[in-house]
Amino acid sequence: MMKLEYDIKSMEGYIVRIDKCPHDHDVPVSIDFSTFCNDSNISDEKRFLIVDEFLSITKHLFVDSAVSASYKDIVQTVFRNISLEDAFQIYEIQIGMIYNLYYTKAPVLHLRRGLCLRFITFFLTCCLLVFFSVFLDHKAKNYSKIDLSITFLLLAVAVLL
Repeated sequence: MMKLEYDIKSMEGYIVRIDKCPHDHDVPVSIDFSTFCNDSNISDEKRFLIVDEFLSITKHLFVDSAVSASYKDIVQTVFRNISLEDAFQIYEIQIGMIYNLYYTKAPVLHLRRGLCLRFITFFLTCCLLVFFSVFLDHKAKNYSKIDLSITFLLLAVAVLL
């Protein structure tokens, strides 16, 4: 069934790949979860440690992948031993990180390719601004002042961003 679904998604134009599911030896859990108890609130540092530990599991769950039973037990143990407020704050952080990973350009921007694209875009925008300033001086009478002002404003804002 998985092969059929993989082939269908591939034929529909989706970029699909097969990743290895996390196993006990792939993603070691390095937090001592025995320090969490029902009564105490978790510090921000511990919240982010929990989110970081569970992020790989959450990413696999978002793509309908299986997770080993030991991870399931660890997650259940942690969330049974913390308050509801802390659990919801942990989920809030995780969902925000998942959103950044899947629906924004954040992963691309932190790669070498992303930095090159940023530099190229900035360089081309600066060149276009110089081109408009130098070469359109003598043709400025053919265009309305509002159109030229909007064009220069947009180019200047693009350079500043």
